[in-house]
Amino acid sequence: MSITPSTKGASNALKWLGTKTGEYTVKTGYYTAMAERCGNLESINHLIFHCPFAREVWKLAPLDGSFGISGLTDLRADWNDLHRLGCLPPTGLTPPPLVPWILWALWKARNRFVFENFSGSPADVLSQAIVLAREWSAAQDKKETVRSDAAWSAVTKNVGLGWVVVIREQKTLFKLGISFTPSALVAEALAMKEATCCRLGVKDVRFDSDSRLLINAINGKDPLLEIYGVVEDIHILSNAFDVVSFAWLSRERNGEADLLAKNALSLYEQGVVVATLMPPPN
Repeated sequence: MSITPSTKGASNALKWLGTKTGEYTVKTGYYTAMAERCGNLESINHLIFHCPFAREVWKLAPLDGSFGISGLTDLRADWNDLHRLGCLPPTGLTPPPLVPWILWALWKARNRFVFENFSGSPADVLSQAIVLAREWSAAQDKKETVRSDAAWSAVTKNVGLGWVVVIREQKTLFKLGISFTPSALVAEALAMKEATCCRLGVKDVRFDSDSRLLINAINGKDPLLEIYGVVEDIHILSNAFDVVSFAWLSRERNGEADLLAKNALSLYEQGVVVATLMPPPN
């Protein structure tokens, strides 16, 4: 777009950029709406799912074997399924999702094609998405974090809670044993609640759990009656922070909190009172 503005205070006017006269016509409206890369009618769903260029990007994407682009028709309707897609090795992007970064890279590639006449290749777009995902993942790892987990006994209804606090690269370990816990999901929620109770001395923190159901409930994606009250408590407690987020991570990356929780349950069921702050290992 190259428009020289008035320097004498001319009044504003609405003009259509699709014609030289500035007058809108249906013909130029349809022409403007055509995808420049493939000539089909452009829409968000076409851009990210159905454009031949986008399909090539998805075909190259190292997503798990259950993924197929052909059945996807609407970004809003398919978002939850897309966001849950795992990423295959050796990208090093497990569990951070790759899909949002593919969408962003497709959009940037579209704009570069339209405004800079730079076509690139599907492989270039995918590489850019992987780089962006890795950079985002590395930035998250540098944040102040709290990782929680729970070990629940279906027989006794006892539970061990464990959470690991990493603040300014200093690690503190917590564990707690409690009883009368109705389910494993409630146990996971209670572990997160205990973690958010910590007085961390920071205002920007990320809380992690390997329970996807819990994280979805906290983030408002899938409210569950079973843990509604505990989740509301977590929301209230999180108001103590200026910036707070809740994220899912794989069980493999949550091993330390898992061991704390299992140890707390074992001790609690032996009659040992478990409510301790543990110093980090040397």
